[in-house]
Amino acid sequence: MLLSPLRAECRQLWRLRGLLAVLTRREIAARVAGSAGGLLWVWLPPLLTVAAYYLVFDLVFGMRLGAAAPTARVGTYLIVGMLAWMAFADAVQRGMGSLLEAGGMLQKNPLPAGLFPARAVLASGAVFAPLMLALIPLYAGVHHFRPGVWALLPLLALQGVLALLAGYLLAILAAALRDVLQLVAVLLSLGCSCRRCCFRSSCFRPAGAGCCG
Repeated sequence: MLLSPLRAECRQLWRLRGLLAVLTRREIAARVAGSAGGLLWVWLPPLLTVAAYYLVFDLVFGMRLGAAAPTARVGTYLIVGMLAWMAFADAVQRGMGSLLEAGGMLQKNPLPAGLFPARAVLASGAVFAPLMLALIPLYAGVHHFRPGVWALLPLLALQGVLALLAGYLLAILAAALRDVLQLVAVLLSLGCSCRRCCFRSSCFRPAGAGCCG
């Protein structure tokens, strides 16, 4: 029963895919409007975060994981999850605020409300997708081209769908209650800090074994 409105919304977005593509391009252009650096300023924050993880965990402290981990280096291990989470959080937050930002346009034009969360999520995906896809050649050789490396592609697609659904639902809630924006922003920032709880304990060295070297 719940799937029927969802299928109808997807069919409507597909029919309006040309308009959606135009809106997505305008969304990306608006982010870099008036900036000499262009997309560099959009990519710079995640790239600096990646560099900081690698520098601090792998080079400065030389931290290492246990034998059960897929890689020995802590920074390299965390970068994959951190980039994925940053992409998801950015897409959800932008999708969540999309209906509020498009309030004037929706009042003047009878456009489907789903266009605006979809536009925000697609624009966010266009920014983060090159960074995520760059992980495949970087990690494929290290992990000997195992299936887990290539699973990144369908996982990215699934993450985009989940971000769109979450962003659309939260956009409706935010339009009714602005406090949703602040609450979700706090939860997403906490989620990044709580990633350590999601790792298997066998991935880490036992207490007293040392983490460097």
